[in-house]
This record gives sequence, structure tokens and C-alpha cells, in this order.
Amino acid sequence: MINIDYLQCNKMLAAITLMSIGVFSASADLPGGDKSWKVTEEHNYPGLSNVWIYDRDSCLVTCYYMKDCYVVDYDINSNPPCWIQTNKFTPDKSNLKSMAGVTDYILLNGDDKVKDNNCWVITPKMHIPGLKQVNYNTVASCTNYCLKLKDCFVVDFDTMSKPKCWVQTSSKIIPDVKNLKSKGSVTNFMLNPKCKA
Repeated sequence: MINIDYLQCNKMLAAITLMSIGVFSASADLPGGDKSWKVTEEHNYPGLSNVWIYDRDSCLVTCYYMKDCYVVDYDINSNPPCWIQTNKFTPDKSNLKSMAGVTDYILLNGDDKVKDNNCWVITPKMHIPGLKQVNYNTVASCTNYCLKLKDCFVVDFDTMSKPKCWVQTSSKIIPDVKNLKSKGSVTNFMLNPKCKA
């Protein structure tokens, strides 16, 4: 299991709000702002991990809220196309390699990374059994829906299901990383209960 750190609650809520109204849909509108990223077309960064996310915006948002992720490659020739940094290293744009069909994103400002008010733990390729499928197909809309529910502290985003969003609807489901089960197409989001207080 890849150890992914917590998300910062107020920034996640802001991103969810912006994404829900379509701010991130344009190529110039990136999480944290377009000036926060160095975007290089037709290049990849060696050593990234492939994760089961199929849309560019969810790929970038996932990296943006991971503690040690500063590099994303979106590769239209791979399935899934999302590649993110999961090993701790300082990105160096001189490591970029020319590759057709890949857009590389390097986060320039690490000051926006997680520090306090931790809300979400993201765990790729894992899920919690017993969640309810709901009609949302982006990470932002799925997590936003969970935030509105009284007993929702867990979200599974399954890129192989239609719709892709699975949320906790019962207090009988225990949001604990010890209860995670392996599933390659799912990214699990677990909410710190203090963020709903």
C-alpha cells in the first residue's frame, strides 16, 4: 500500500467548490492556480506511479492534496492515463524526457501542501466494502456529496464502475485504514471526523 498523507480541509473544500462549478475544466485552470504549475507538453518524468484515475482534473487534484506529490504525468497513450509522484524526491525539470502524448505537470510552490487541519487520507488501489453507489463521476463531486451527508466519512472512487462514486451511508461502516481491502480500480478517501464537527 502506498502511504498517502492527509489532505488540508479548507483547501479541499475550496477545490471541491471550484471544481463543482467547472473552474478546473479549462486547461489553464489548475488546482492551486495555473501559475502554481510548470506544464510541459510531450514530456514525461521517469519514476512516477500509475494510478486508477482517468480524468486529468482528478489526477491533478489527487496529487495536489498528497503530501509528497509534486509531479503528474497525464499520458493519453496509457490506460489509465494518470501517473503521479509517490516517492519522496525534489522534482528537477532537467529529468524530463521527450515522450509523445504525455503532458507533464510540476508543482512549483510547495507552500500549499498539507500542514494543519488534516481532513482526507487518500489511498490508491484500496476500498472499504459496504458503501453505496451514487450518481457522481468526478472525485470532487463525489467527496463533496459525502461532506453533505451526516454519516459519511468514507468515499471510494472506482474508475471501472458507472457511476464511479461510492459513499458511506451507514454508521455501521467503520472508517479505519485497517478495514481497507485491495482493489486496483479504486482510490479510497477517508475523512477525519473532526472536519465535520
